[in-house]
Amino acid sequence: MTTAFDVAALASRLVHAGHTPEAAAAYAALFEELIMNAIATKAQIAALQAQVQELRREIGAGTDGLREAVRQETAPLLTSKAFDASLSRRSYFTYLENAQLGLILAILSVAAVIVFTILKKFF
Repeated sequence: MTTAFDVAALASRLVHAGHTPEAAAAYAALFEELIMNAIATKAQIAALQAQVQELRREIGAGTDGLREAVRQETAPLLTSKAFDASLSRRSYFTYLENAQLGLILAILSVAAVIVFTILKKFF
């Protein structure tokens, strides 16, 4: 049930309060405009609620599609535990090979310094 705003009644009250009839009419019209734009009817609220529900359904459908896409993209990664285990072993062996290479380079560096020191004494 909507209530109509009675501009004439407000204008009459304003005139009785001491305002001129023109000013009272202007105030009443302004007040009506402010009130009518600020108040929503039950039909407007119901329409807005319907729009919100529709947006929620659309967002839910979009989210479900996104979840499914992520699930499909990550499925191969999640089922490859054997690959992960072999990767860990390969990383360990690569580390050992790099450590051995570093040790060999250090020994060769020391040997080169010794050789250059001996050559320097003779020349």
